[in-house]
Amino acid sequence: MEQNGFYNLEKPGEFTNIVDIQFLAAMIHPGGGRNDIPQRLKRQFSVFNCTLPSNSSIDKIFGVIGVGHYCSQRGFSENVRATVSKLVPLTRQLWQMTKVKMLPTPAKFHYIFNLRDLSRIWQGMLNTTSEVISDSPVLIRLWKHECKRVVADRFTTPEDVEWFDLALAKLIEGAFGRDKKALVEPGADAYFVDFLRDAPEATGEEPDDVEVAMPKVYEPIKSFEHLKERLNMFLQIYNESIRGAGMDLVFFEDAMVHLVKISRVIRTPGGNALLVGVGGSGKQSLTKLSSFIAGYDTFQITLTRSYSTSNLMEDLKLLYRTAGQQGKGISFIFTDNEIKDEAFLEYMNNVLSSGEVSNLFARDEIDEISSDLIPVMKKEHPRRPPTNENLYDYFMSRVRQNLHVILCFSPVGEKFRNRALKFPALISGCTIDWFSRWPKDALVAGESEDPLLF
Repeated sequence: MEQNGFYNLEKPGEFTNIVDIQFLAAMIHPGGGRNDIPQRLKRQFSVFNCTLPSNSSIDKIFGVIGVGHYCSQRGFSENVRATVSKLVPLTRQLWQMTKVKMLPTPAKFHYIFNLRDLSRIWQGMLNTTSEVISDSPVLIRLWKHECKRVVADRFTTPEDVEWFDLALAKLIEGAFGRDKKALVEPGADAYFVDFLRDAPEATGEEPDDVEVAMPKVYEPIKSFEHLKERLNMFLQIYNESIRGAGMDLVFFEDAMVHLVKISRVIRTPGGNALLVGVGGSGKQSLTKLSSFIAGYDTFQITLTRSYSTSNLMEDLKLLYRTAGQQGKGISFIFTDNEIKDEAFLEYMNNVLSSGEVSNLFARDEIDEISSDLIPVMKKEHPRRPPTNENLYDYFMSRVRQNLHVILCFSPVGEKFRNRALKFPALISGCTIDWFSRWPKDALVAGESEDPLLF
């Protein structure tokens, strides 16, 4: 930047000049394990410190989103609309309290909270219908469910979860009074899923090419017993449809809760998950079943002795074509045992942060994908001209929406911490679910049924 070029390392003395290039760079504030850049480099830039929006701006942004969805045109009652207006500032206050209280430490380095968390909470809140959210108590239970899924699921100790439950209950009491506080007392958790309803029976009048799909209505579970019956039914169908790779699972309460959490991430457009737990805690099995319930395929890389970065690029190409070109939902399970080379994480970091992987497709491949997408984009966005740039943006938006990366990592040792600090999108680009030790009822259930637990 200073000399407008650089010397060639292979041909000593040859200087390459760089012309007509402007550099735009971005970085997080140094500290908390992140290093600063040298002053000699920093002085080349005009530096702008981008602070967070003010409280009123944050409330305005999410208020427009929340109140816009919970409107009378969609059939929501006046009571529900008034409750949403109160929940907007409460969500921000809870997020700010958590940021101040739950600071990152060497053992809890993933306690990093940013505006993406608020976006994810409200993204989950917008998946509802007026049929389910008929009054404010259901809405408040949904709000607690979304806040806990996005923020509290990363906590590693029961004490941290307890603090979060109490802080949430206190905020609800302050805004709505004692009678509503009972809805969110610690231990009074509601879980919302979208796979409780059966597909309507075929009448015979449907066109041949139409598949009768299960209606995806986001609603609270009636009881864990009811959920267990439903999951056993899906497991049976899964085992019948997957040849020679059947799973034998025991659905104790903790396993069902984790499945609900993973299912929520997979059903969310652009949802990625980081599952952290020791080997054998059920991360991959639950992901495969959740993906099957959502109607998506699952993909895992096949490690060989010669598997390299170029093989990973080929696998990513296949995933991008499935998600972006064909528009199908797909879950990519990536475990820490498959990290043969740390460079793999550089690509995963890019997939999670922007979705763009540089030089993934050659020019002719991009042209082929673009020409395939012209009729699809015209149907969805009739007013957008099908230029190469618009078609590529449309392709990438479909990839981000349909490709769900599920990282399955173990917290044992220093590797996980070092990787998370080196590749920040592993934390910021994912919803984290921390698998704690199995409770006693899980072990008893496993013994009595006598199959492989996971």
